[in-house]
Amino acid sequence: MELRINDRLVKTLSYYYTPDEKFISVADFDFDGYNDIFIPYENSYSGYGYYYCYLPEKKDFIINDELMEVNRLMKIGPENTLIEEQDDGYIDRFITYQWEGRKLVKIRKTETYKSYNDNLMHTDIYSIDSKGNEILEDTIIQEETTAAETDTTPTTPAQ
Repeated sequence: MELRINDRLVKTLSYYYTPDEKFISVADFDFDGYNDIFIPYENSYSGYGYYYCYLPEKKDFIINDELMEVNRLMKIGPENTLIEEQDDGYIDRFITYQWEGRKLVKIRKTETYKSYNDNLMHTDIYSIDSKGNEILEDTIIQEETTAAETDTTPTTPAQ
């Protein structure tokens, strides 16, 4: 696989598999003004892969150790954040990261799940302190709507 900038070859990567282009993501993951690249592992559907960040001073793409700690494709979020999405079939989890210098730090986590206790959807919102401790800030419970609340009364046509 060849990594190019303006048609100039920057790096050649050798894999025992051919990455599926539709799962390769190009974005500025380290918010330095240069596009970086995420290349998925062989099992493209897993969301796991390699992060290569462009370093202009080296004119090269280098594996980013901080992003590799997460090791999953993240989306660019608001205010220079990265958002990792995890779904295990029971809990939808979103973890928000922000760069502090050259360190990628978890700052927030939300988890949405159906509670066995009341059979309603719950969303737990956590902040994460400087030591990595999760602090539950809020739980939002989606109230169940009844058919009566969603039905509209039919109107009688004017005669």
